[in-house]
Amino acid sequence: LLVGILNTLLVAVVGIVLATGLGLIIGIGQLSSNWLVAKLCRAYVVTLRNIPLLLQLFFWYFAVLRALPGPRDSWSLFDVLFLNNRGLYLPHPSAEAGFGYVALAFIAGVVGSVAIWWRQGRVREQAGDAAPAGAIVLALLVLPPLVVSAVFGFPLRLTFPVLEGFNFEGGLVVLPEFMALVVALSMYTASYIGEI
Repeated sequence: LLVGILNTLLVAVVGIVLATGLGLIIGIGQLSSNWLVAKLCRAYVVTLRNIPLLLQLFFWYFAVLRALPGPRDSWSLFDVLFLNNRGLYLPHPSAEAGFGYVALAFIAGVVGSVAIWWRQGRVREQAGDAAPAGAIVLALLVLPPLVVSAVFGFPLRLTFPVLEGFNFEGGLVVLPEFMALVVALSMYTASYIGEI
């Protein structure tokens, strides 16, 4: 029961993010002054809203993901990412001693950035204009974690997937069932978001 709940939450969170982004792009594309872009986005909405979700799930799982090559003939991107009929293999980040300090430095940067944006808003309200804060915010988000990470010897290590025997070892695997579910749900829901 717990595994089912956690898997549902994971699919929901990832699906919401992807569907919102794609739906926003499709919705804006429908309002485009470019005739071809507007018609393609409209066709996307009309087509995917009228194909049952179960059929879309079957298409992505059986027609697309099951048709991928086996592990020995995987499609690879820079020998770091591997896609085959057993899943998507990615580098797996693993935190080492000192990574908590890097996370705290990032949180401090976020808090500082919010404070600066808030302060700039107050100055803009009172004086009517304020100096741009984009460079300061970017520096606060990047520099503290980078400096703390350098002090602790870059405590985030990546383990890469390696083909051993009949399958990949190491790294992080995204199962084809998860990919099919997320892609189908995201594209289907994005058509509704684009219409709205």
